[in-house]
Amino acid sequence: MAKIILKGIVKRVLPVEFYGNDRSGRRQSVILFVPGYVDQFGEKKGQDEEWQLDLYNDKIEKMSLNTNLHEKKVEATVYLNSKKFQRKDDGSDMWAISANLHELKLHESNNQSAPTNQPANAS
Repeated sequence: MAKIILKGIVKRVLPVEFYGNDRSGRRQSVILFVPGYVDQFGEKKGQDEEWQLDLYNDKIEKMSLNTNLHEKKVEATVYLNSKKFQRKDDGSDMWAISANLHELKLHESNNQSAPTNQPANAS
């Protein structure tokens, strides 16, 4: 499992959804906008990205994310996982990558940061 840190702006905190045959699993996603790389002259060299970062089950309550994070600057610690699958149509190999949110630090306008392991609506 790889760990990365993404710095960006929260665009959406999606509602909790249920998955699985018995619908007992829960997932919540955060959409994070990561601006493209800008060089030392201010010229944009990379493309903007949007990441879907997922939280599962107990982590949803632990992080307590909500729409108060919309348009906030954050630093996200993310774990990446990869899994190999067989295509159903032709049996060829394919891979899926998932990005799971581990920690989110809110960056205030005065350059201070605070982890969001406390409820996102806390002052």
